[in-house]
Formats: sequence, C-alpha cells, structure tokens
Amino acid sequence: SWARWFTGLYAAGSAASSGLHGADVLEGNRLLDAIAVGEAAGANASDWVGKRKFTGASSLEEAHGLAEAELSMLGGESEGPVQRLNPVLTGLKETLNSLQTPASVASDYDNAGEMLEVLSVKAEQLYCDQTSLIANQNLLEILRTQAAIRMAQVYVQSASMRTESRGLHQRSDFTDIDNEQLHHNLIFADGTNAILALRKGPSGNWILPPSAAV
Repeated sequence: SWARWFTGLYAAGSAASSGLHGADVLEGNRLLDAIAVGEAAGANASDWVGKRKFTGASSLEEAHGLAEAELSMLGGESEGPVQRLNPVLTGLKETLNSLQTPASVASDYDNAGEMLEVLSVKAEQLYCDQTSLIANQNLLEILRTQAAIRMAQVYVQSASMRTESRGLHQRSDFTDIDNEQLHHNLIFADGTNAILALRKGPSGNWILPPSAAV
C-alpha cells in the first residue's frame, strides 16, 4: 500500500515509481531520474539525520560482527577449486544479454532463472583475497556482484509474471496489452510475490499515462 510509511527510508530512480515516465522509458531518462531524485533524497536524508540522535549502537555492533563473519567465510578454506569473481560476472552478463531480444517468451525467463540460481550459489562461494574491512575493494566487488544477481533474479521473475506486451516489455507469446496487468509486480526476499496499484497524483490523475511514450 502507498499509505505505508517507513521513517528514514528513501527511494530513488526506478524503485521510487515516481510516475514521471511512460511505458517506453528511455535508459538515459531512467539514469537522469536516478541521479536527480537520488541527489534530492541524499540532501533530505543529510538534513534529517543531523537533527536526530542515533541510539543504535547495539545494532551497529551486531552488523559489524556479521560483516566480520561473512568476510571470514569468504576468505576461508573450502573443498574444490577457488571460486573467482570474473567467471561469475561473465555468466551474469551473458544471462542478461540473452534476454535482450525484440520479444521474449516464457522459456527465455525460465532458462535465465535457472542460470541465475546457479550463479547465486557460486556467488556465495566467492573467495576474498583481502581480510581487512578497511578499503577492501575485493569484498566490495563481491558484495556488488551478489546484489546484482539478486536484482537480476527479481527482474526475471517480475518480467515473467507480466504476460502481456507493453512499451519496452515485448513478448512473442503474449503480444497484446492486458489492462488487467496495469500494476506493479512486487517480489519479496523469499521469492513470493504480490501486486501494488500504480500511484496517481494527489488529484487522482496520472502524472503521465502508463501508455504514453517518452
């Protein structure tokens, strides 16, 4: 529900569902949206946090302990060959590129989902050469890769659920627009899903109709 509020949580770019774009959003506009809204969110967050007294010391200590434990696991000895970053990244790029077709079908998403599951397992076994938590670029790239795979899994699952063709989302097995699917698909961490209605302006009107092209 759009009525739910999380104090201190900000969203920018596509995650904000700002309604500033139509169904044919251009990648350049998506990037500008992320930069502009991200800057505004950051400025507001900076002002907000400066007026608050943070009392989450125990939470910080817990998070620090979890980070150290994860780093220890990434740098620990394991059976079999060491899992390196580049092959996993290459596999991720190839999987996503396979979906860059004029029109997809259900089997494309099924195959991509299976490959991403394999990559997810490999990503959890990546070896970290550096053991420090300070300026650890190797750890940063591993965490980024793991996050990218999770995002790709959500993208594939959400796209496979949209059994219609609209804007940049084109499917050769579902070639028509289905207005019953004029909503957001929500994918949760445990793999379950739900839907969320599209947000309108305060007056109840579209900022830009979903059918509009950029």
